[in-house]
Amino acid sequence: MCDCSPLFVTWKKGYERRLRGCIGTFSNLVLHKGLHEYAIISAFKDSRFDPITLHEVEHLHCAVSILINFEKARDYRDWVVGIHGIRIEFQDNHHYRDAVYLPEVASEQGSLFFFSLSYMCLFTLYTVLVGSIFQTFLAEDLKLDF
Repeated sequence: MCDCSPLFVTWKKGYERRLRGCIGTFSNLVLHKGLHEYAIISAFKDSRFDPITLHEVEHLHCAVSILINFEKARDYRDWVVGIHGIRIEFQDNHHYRDAVYLPEVASEQGSLFFFSLSYMCLFTLYTVLVGSIFQTFLAEDLKLDF
């Protein structure tokens, strides 16, 4: 029997537990190997942050989210804060875009149900649009093709 599952490793820093890195996969991985691999990837390869340094280690907190029992939502109200995560997927100018919000994200923020969902969708859309606009300007200025 394979002890396999999708997982995410999250690093947070300091008393206020500020996000310092979070990367995972939806592929089924052997847990002990996946944990080792994604602990390193999330610490050093999360493009939103500089790699973790040795002097930060004593201030870090690590969490592992093991994802199980995926189910499609019936509609936008079909989820429970703190129990269900959200995966948002769509295409933009022939590019696949997605964002993942682990079950603990909404409950950690202390947000109400609709605010959480609205914020997550708007933030994801904003991030994608700003990224697309930046890439368009960069491509026009430098004559690059993205």
